[in-house]
Amino acid sequence: MVRRLLGFVALGLCTASCGTKTDATLAVYAQNLTLEKTSNQFSDVLTGSVDVVLDLGHWATGPVTVQTVGLRLVRDGQPILLDAKLVPQATLPVTVQPSSKSTLTYTISQQLTAADTQALCAGPLGVSGSVTTDAEGATTVQTPLVTATGCP
Repeated sequence: MVRRLLGFVALGLCTASCGTKTDATLAVYAQNLTLEKTSNQFSDVLTGSVDVVLDLGHWATGPVTVQTVGLRLVRDGQPILLDAKLVPQATLPVTVQPSSKSTLTYTISQQLTAADTQALCAGPLGVSGSVTTDAEGATTVQTPLVTATGCP
C-alpha cells in the first residue's frame, strides 16, 4: 500500500515538473515605459517609449502571428492624452517562433496643450491595450505606472 502511494506521489511530481501550459502559449507583456515632458519655444512636448514583449514557449506546436497591437496612455483605467501617438518600430504582423522572444518597441510623442501638460503631470500614467494573435485571440497588456520626467 505504501509503495503504491509513493508511486502516485512520484508520478504527480514528474507530471508537475514536466512542463506547463505556459510553455506552449504566447506570453505577452508590456514593460520599460518611459515618459518625458520637454519644452521648446512653442509648447511642451511628450516623448517616450514602451516595449511589448512576445515570448513563445518551447512546447508550442508552431509559430504564432501577432496581427494587431492597440495601446493607449491611461490613468486609473481611463484613457489620457488621446492624441498621443504610439508608433511601432516594426511593422505588423510579426511571427514568433517556438522557444523565441520578440520585442516590439513603440515610441510615444505628442505636442501638448496647457491642458495636456496639466493632465500629464497630474500623476503617474501607464500604457494599457490589447494584442491580437492568430492563435489565441486578444490578450490584455499593461505596464506599471510611471511619472513623466520634466513635470514639476
